[in-house]
Amino acid sequence: MKMNGEKMLGRIIGRNATEIVFRYPYGEDVKIGEILVAEDEENGNLFFLRVVDLQYGQEGSEKWGYRTAGEMMMLDEMEQPYSMREKERRLFKIGICAPLGYVREGRFRKPKAIPSHFSKVRRPGESDYRFLDKGEWDIEIGKLRSGEREVDVKVGINGNIISHHIGIFATTGMGKSNLMRVFAASAMGCGKYGLLIVDPHGEYYDGGEGMKGLRHHPMAGDSLVVYSPHHLSGSHNTLKISAYEITVGDLQNIFPFTEAQKDALYALSSRFGKEWLVKLHDMESEELVEQFGGRIQDITFGVLKRRVERIMQSDIIHRDENVAVSDSIISHLSNGKVVLVDTSGIYEYEELLVS
Repeated sequence: MKMNGEKMLGRIIGRNATEIVFRYPYGEDVKIGEILVAEDEENGNLFFLRVVDLQYGQEGSEKWGYRTAGEMMMLDEMEQPYSMREKERRLFKIGICAPLGYVREGRFRKPKAIPSHFSKVRRPGESDYRFLDKGEWDIEIGKLRSGEREVDVKVGINGNIISHHIGIFATTGMGKSNLMRVFAASAMGCGKYGLLIVDPHGEYYDGGEGMKGLRHHPMAGDSLVVYSPHHLSGSHNTLKISAYEITVGDLQNIFPFTEAQKDALYALSSRFGKEWLVKLHDMESEELVEQFGGRIQDITFGVLKRRVERIMQSDIIHRDENVAVSDSIISHLSNGKVVLVDTSGIYEYEELLVS
C-alpha cells in the first residue's frame, strides 16, 4: 500500500510524547537514524520521527521463540531444513523512534502532541519536506541525512542565532568537525556574520589528508582570517598575544590561586592597569612589597612571579602594548569575517590563555 506516493512501512502501537513505537513487517529493512513520518488521519498532522532503536517482535509467547529456535538447531544438526509457516505474520520488527515534531498547516511545531493510535508510518516523500522551503535561513549546513541515505533537501539556520548556544553532539567519527567546516564555509560565503573558531587539532585550515579545508574556499581571500603559531602554506597571521592584554581572569583559567594570591593579583591590576603583568614580572618581590606598603607578603609575590615567568617565556607572548590580537580579532568578527585561531601543537596553558 502506498501513501503520498511512498510505501507504508507499518503502524504506531504506542508509548508516549518522548518515544513512539511502531510495528513493521519482518522483511522490511529500516535503519537506525532514518527519518520517517506518521500520518495522523484523525487531525491531519504529519509527525516526523527519527529511528533510534530496532527490536524483534513475534506473535505468541516468548517461550514459542525459544522452542522454535531449539527445533531449528536440532534440524541444523541433522542437516535438514526448517520451514516456518506464516513467517511474515508470526514474525515482525519494532521500531523505536524519537519524535522530532509535526507539521500542521504548513508549519513545523515542537513535539508537544502524539499521533493517533495505529497511525500509518512511511518514509517521507519530497513534498513532505516542503515546509523547509519556508525557513528563513541564510547559512547552509548541508543536506538532510536519513539513516544511510542523503536526502536531496538543503537545510540551514538563520545567522542571527549564531550568538546563541548551539550544541553539536555525536560520538567520535560521526562528522562533527566536517559539519562545522561546512557551517564555517557557508558563513564565509554569506559574509554577514562573524564566526570565531578555536582549532586545537588543526582540522579546519587544510582539512586533513584527502579533504579540503577553509583555505580552499573561493572566498577565503576576503572572508577568512587565520592566526597560527606555525608557518602555514597560505596567508595567515602569526599568533602572538601581548602581555598587556592578559587579564587576571585569564591567569585564573590557567593556575589555581589562594585567596591571598587572588587579592594580590587584583591589587596589581588596580595599581598598574594593563601593565600589571609586566610589572609583576619585571619588578623584584621587595619592590612590590614596598609598592603596596607591606600589605602583601613577599612570599605571595614570589609564587605569582614564578607562574608569570612561565607565561612570559612562551613563544606566543610579546611585550608590544600597541599590538593586541584580541582587538584585531574583534574587528574582523565585526566585519563579518570567519576567524580561525589554530592552537594545535602548543602547550595546554597556552591554549587556555588563547581561548
